[in-house]
Amino acid sequence: MPVAQINFTGRKTIAGKDISIVLDDQASPVSFEVLRLALQDYSLPTTALVRLEAYRGPVRIPFDLGNVSNCELLGPTALPEFINPDRIRFRVKVTSVDQQTQGQILAEGSGFQADWKSGNTESLLPVRRVSDLDQEVYHLTFEEDGPVLLVNNRIEEWVEMTRDHPYFLSLVYPTAVRTVLNQIFQDKDVRDLESQDHWSSQWVGFAERHLKAGNHPDFDDDNNAEAIIDWIEGATANFAKQNQSYTRFQNEWTRGNHT
Repeated sequence: MPVAQINFTGRKTIAGKDISIVLDDQASPVSFEVLRLALQDYSLPTTALVRLEAYRGPVRIPFDLGNVSNCELLGPTALPEFINPDRIRFRVKVTSVDQQTQGQILAEGSGFQADWKSGNTESLLPVRRVSDLDQEVYHLTFEEDGPVLLVNNRIEEWVEMTRDHPYFLSLVYPTAVRTVLNQIFQDKDVRDLESQDHWSSQWVGFAERHLKAGNHPDFDDDNNAEAIIDWIEGATANFAKQNQSYTRFQNEWTRGNHT
């Protein structure tokens, strides 16, 4: 059987306003539900196949939704492949089944973000439990869609530790803030401050507004290196101050009778 040729000519872009997905971020495993998928304005063949894909990083989970004329919205559907809800995105593809154009992508939309059922919002720094850290307690890494804090899976109460433990909160997170902002400054390939949806833009906005660091200097101006470093250090200091990092650490140290 010959492999169908995929022709990209004339592909239509599905807009975010035409899809609505809710993610149950409190469920175990995480689950989602498609509330709306409107394709009637794209002049697509009624027989064209519709596929939804949940993805994060290299993980891709496909779901067939039928065809354009009879598109089935998914009810609550589990995503056991994902331990937590952070940065799960969705993609929709509509492909032709006509003999001459079979396999051609007629319309596509990607990067769709679900609303969280709990009303919470995504963390700028998702935490994931992984098995390959050996003697490291945690490791900050950068993926295509932003920084991730990896935690050693041998720590059984890792969720409580990363959310509540004074030592972790006071020692790890200020350093993570400084590291992420430095990475945005130093690596042009990960930086897109023009797009409000890009993770680097969201982090810089977080530093400017929430951490009250003020407007960032132009990262592309080589003459601003010192000013940028000062801006990053100011943001980090404000983060530590807002979260009472030293006080948390000192209180826990004293409580443990480390004198």
